[in-house]
Amino acid sequence: MAKAYSYDFRCNVVEALELDGRKKSEVAELCNMSRSTINLWLKLKTEMGDLHERPQNPSNPSRKLTDLDKLREFVRANGDKTQPQMAELWKEDLSARTISQGLRKIGFTRKKTYGYQERDEEKRRAFLMRLATLNPELIVYMDESGMDHRDNYGYGYCEEGERVGQQDRSNSGSVQHSNGL
Repeated sequence: MAKAYSYDFRCNVVEALELDGRKKSEVAELCNMSRSTINLWLKLKTEMGDLHERPQNPSNPSRKLTDLDKLREFVRANGDKTQPQMAELWKEDLSARTISQGLRKIGFTRKKTYGYQERDEEKRRAFLMRLATLNPELIVYMDESGMDHRDNYGYGYCEEGERVGQQDRSNSGSVQHSNGL
C-alpha cells in the first residue's frame, strides 16, 4: 500500500484552497498531485472534521497458528488429508493457506503414501555386495516402469525425511514394463 501524505502537507494543501482561495487544479499542479486526491481530502475534512488518516482495519484479520506442537499432533493424526480438508477439520477458522504455512514451519512435506512392500532389505543388501564384485563392463542395467490404474493416489504429510504410512501395492492392477541396456 502506498504511503500516505503527511498530515502537515494535507493541512497546507487544504489551507491553500480555503484560505488563499486558489483553484483545485492550480494547487494540484503546484503540488504535483491529482485533483481527485484533493477532493478526497476535502471530503475527509467534512466527514471527520480533520485531515488525519483513516485507521486501516484489515477486512480479513490474519489468523496464525500459534501452537505448532498442536499442529504437529493434528497432522500426524490427519496426514492423509489435503490442506483444505485439514483447514475444515481444525477447531478454529483457518484457511488452507494458513495450514500450508504451518506445515512449512514445522517441517512437514507432502509425499506419496504407497511404496513397494515386497522389497526384502536383506536380499537387497546381498545383491549390492555381489554387484560390487562384478566387472563394471559386464553389468547390464534394467529399468522397470509401471502404470498404476488406481484413481486415488495416496498422498500424505509427514516430517521431512520420514515416510508416510505405506499401503500394500501387490495386485494393485498395475502394468509393468522392463527395459535393458
